[in-house]
Amino acid sequence: MLALTLVAVGIGFSLYLPPYSPNGVVIGKALPHFILMEDSLTAPYPSDTLRHSLHAFSSTENATLEYGLQLGIYGSIEDAITGSNAIPSTLFNTLPITPAIFKVENEQRQWLVLALGPFKSNDESLRYQRLLTDHYVDSSSILWPSTKKE
Repeated sequence: MLALTLVAVGIGFSLYLPPYSPNGVVIGKALPHFILMEDSLTAPYPSDTLRHSLHAFSSTENATLEYGLQLGIYGSIEDAITGSNAIPSTLFNTLPITPAIFKVENEQRQWLVLALGPFKSNDESLRYQRLLTDHYVDSSSILWPSTKKE
């Protein structure tokens, strides 16, 4: 009788679990701590576009570029979500931009990036980098991945 009761209670509790998609992301729920750039999950952005920043940041002729701040690199979507949840919630109230999670790849592997952006200028990204540092959140400057298919 006790076993039957436990099974019934377990089934009842399972009805309250949120539905999950095959890749582990909660479906149908607002995710307040990040935006998932879903197109990158099936067609990851090339990782080298994030690192061309040394030349782009020093050049004034790259006015069409967008900038970002990398907050973390993760091996799985679950780890990236955990990383976004580790950012202090008080900081989200002061940010006009929600962090994004997107997938990047090179020839050998794929990973997920948690980043803040896009910003229209390097100066704007540096202002937010100082704000993040004030809240003990490390970040590094990157170029924001272009979502245009070339």
